[in-house]
This record gives sequence, structure tokens and C-alpha cells, in this order.
Amino acid sequence: MYIGWLIALVILIIIEIFNKGLVSIWFIASGIVALIVSFFVSSFYIQFLIFGVLGIILMLTTRSKLESLFNNIVGQNGVVVKTIKKGDVGEVLINGKTYIATSEKRILKNSNVVVLSKNKNTLVVERINKK
Repeated sequence: MYIGWLIALVILIIIEIFNKGLVSIWFIASGIVALIVSFFVSSFYIQFLIFGVLGIILMLTTRSKLESLFNNIVGQNGVVVKTIKKGDVGEVLINGKTYIATSEKRILKNSNVVVLSKNKNTLVVERINKK
């Protein structure tokens, strides 16, 4: 059954990569646990129960903590590392971490920005002029 869990993990990872919000990260973690359990327990129902229950527990216990960490970024300055086009997303570097960002105006790579707000896991930024 481990092949099924590997396939499920690949699908969940693809979803997480192409989605702008933290959607399946908790179920990726629980899928890894279910994959390991599948080597010791042959019952798919037990494996799936572990996968589902653990995924929900992880989501409920860590989501608010992740969001509060993400909220602390509002007001901080960063540098655009991938040009932000109007109506599209780019990337900004803040405190050594890269974040997805959007803006009402086009902001070129290497421009300095300030974080105005956040929308799910996308930062809303504005260009600032450093003197």
C-alpha cells in the first residue's frame, strides 16, 4: 500500500506548490506518517484513519500559530527578488525568507518595498524610495 501513499504525497505536494495558500501541508505530514505506518500495519482503514485524524489535528493546532507568525511581517521592509507585475504576483525577500507578494503597481526586481497587509499567504507590498 506504500505506493498509494507515495502517489498521494506527490499529488498533495503538487497541490501545495501550485496553490497560494497553505492547503495541504498538514496532510503532507500526516501522509508521511501514514506511509511509514503502511510498512507495519496492513489495514488501509487504520492507515487512512491515522492520515485523516493526524492531518486534522496538525491543522487545528498549528494553523493559528503559522498565521500569527505571518501577521508579524506587516510593516516590515524587504527587497523584490522577482518582479511584481500589476495584477500578478512576484516575490520579496524579508529577513532572509522569500514570500509571494502582490502590488497595485508594477515593482521591478531589486526595488525596496514595505509590507502593507497580507491576503492569505500573499503579501501586499508598496515600493519605497530609500535615500
